[in-house]
Amino acid sequence: MSEEKEIGEIGAEGIIVGLDPAAAALVLAGASRKGADAYLDDQRHHIHEQLKQIHLDILEKWLGVALRLATLIVGLAIRAEIAANNDKLLPSVSWWATT
Repeated sequence: MSEEKEIGEIGAEGIIVGLDPAAAALVLAGASRKGADAYLDDQRHHIHEQLKQIHLDILEKWLGVALRLATLIVGLAIRAEIAANNDKLLPSVSWWATT
């Protein structure tokens, strides 16, 4: 059984399947080394910028988690202090019950 290849795939012979040989010759003749190098440099720059943005996004997520954990710890500490010193913090609250 032979596998059918889609148009644009490169076959075992190194030939692009479904591409007209005249069109391939025009494409290859029109390509310059300088243009290809400039294109690849531009692509490298874009990839570098995207990776930098991804790293900043990951850092932002970690800092958000750290801030939430710090807020939780401070909240629990305040709650524990209030529970431990409930009678000392609000000793005169019972005045309303006697009137």
